[in-house]
Amino acid sequence: MYRSIGSSSNRRGKRVSLGWRQLSAFDVSTAYPLVFVLAASGVADEDKDEAYALIASYVVRRALCGLTPKNYNKVFSRLAGILSAKGISAANLSDEFVALEGDTVRFPTDSDLCMAIEKHRQYGSIPQNRLRWILQELELASRDKFDETAGLRDDLQIEHILPDEWTEYWPLGDGRTAPQDLVTGVDERMLTAIQEREAAKHTLGNLSLLTPARNPQIGKLGFDKKRERLRVSL
Repeated sequence: MYRSIGSSSNRRGKRVSLGWRQLSAFDVSTAYPLVFVLAASGVADEDKDEAYALIASYVVRRALCGLTPKNYNKVFSRLAGILSAKGISAANLSDEFVALEGDTVRFPTDSDLCMAIEKHRQYGSIPQNRLRWILQELELASRDKFDETAGLRDDLQIEHILPDEWTEYWPLGDGRTAPQDLVTGVDERMLTAIQEREAAKHTLGNLSLLTPARNPQIGKLGFDKKRERLRVSL
């Protein structure tokens, strides 16, 4: 069954392929009971694909929102049982996901996801291979049918646009340079600006993918110089 789903993801198009790649990247073997119930059902392939995408979305959204995966075995086993009794369809699965309550099991809303992308620390919270995978999928999703979608290198590295150590080449909004230790001689206004920078530093919006050669090359450069080199990369 596992082998047949994996091979069908290569034959049946983008959605099932994306959902299956997400589950593989996040190593969510606890979802397989639900996946197998869907795969063995007689519903249309399009409905199965939508259901697979819902499962994958649940896993990735919860990772970005910093919510625990500890109860996945219970959640997916329960959903498999409910669908078997109630009727197997993406619509029924969506209803059951919406009905989940509490941070240990809930399906994050679009608002939750937007807040997590803007505010939550992702670098250092999500394993690097999974975070790199998310950035790669965002890159692919940003392209249309006229763009080349093949050929993203497997060795791309995560790069901070605002670097981890930013004080030397990244002045604050008022033109002042923050002290290297982020503390010495700062007033309240500077402290607020420093805290905002530090909070944004590891969020998803400050991360990009670069080749191993280009990553150390641009390192701590100021934004104007770094932007020029980022523009010629993906």
